[in-house]
Amino acid sequence: MQNARTQSDREHIEEIIHQVRGVLSAYVSITQEGEVEEIHVLGDAERTPKQIVRDIESMLVTQLGLRIDHKRVSVAQMRKSGKIPQTRAITRLKFRSVNLTVTGVAAEAQVEVERDEVVSTGIASGPSSTQNQMRLVASASLRAVEKFFPPDHSLALEELKVIPLGGEKIIVIIINLLQPREEIKLIGSSIMGSDVKRSVIFATLKALNRYIGKIEREQRE
Repeated sequence: MQNARTQSDREHIEEIIHQVRGVLSAYVSITQEGEVEEIHVLGDAERTPKQIVRDIESMLVTQLGLRIDHKRVSVAQMRKSGKIPQTRAITRLKFRSVNLTVTGVAAEAQVEVERDEVVSTGIASGPSSTQNQMRLVASASLRAVEKFFPPDHSLALEELKVIPLGGEKIIVIIINLLQPREEIKLIGSSIMGSDVKRSVIFATLKALNRYIGKIEREQRE
């Protein structure tokens, strides 16, 4: 089994596992040597544990080149009539697809994001410089996610940087969440992988997933 490069890869792996259909929550345990020790998953009742584990294995191989032993993946499954104690699980924003088209000096990014089985698409266009391509992907992600927020909320990309840290390149994104009488800064980060576009989206969704659950809880109260 291959190693995860650093302990900070854990959140990145969890983000990818959350993309698997039927996964409600996931926790990844990584050893000090950087090896994936265990993966604990809570799955819904619509898919079998075997299907979920198979899809997790496939997702990690295709997106990270990370091969895991299926015996290290444990899936606890909810019963069809069961409920998560006290409250329903907060549904997370999940990455679906990204397409970046470059035509001369112009570029257009299109990103699909899913939440609670609803898919939203965001588009952003502008100059095709390498740095701006990353910003366009982030902006398209925000346009897609914005549709899941209340109508009086708006998302704006403030900053996107690549920072060297611990031998890795880390994408750090700062998002302004604008709402009535308040402006909140949300920060997300992700290790830059071989697919830079995906890494930008993972950093964006990390920042937003930390806040969208708060909005959902407030709406329930």
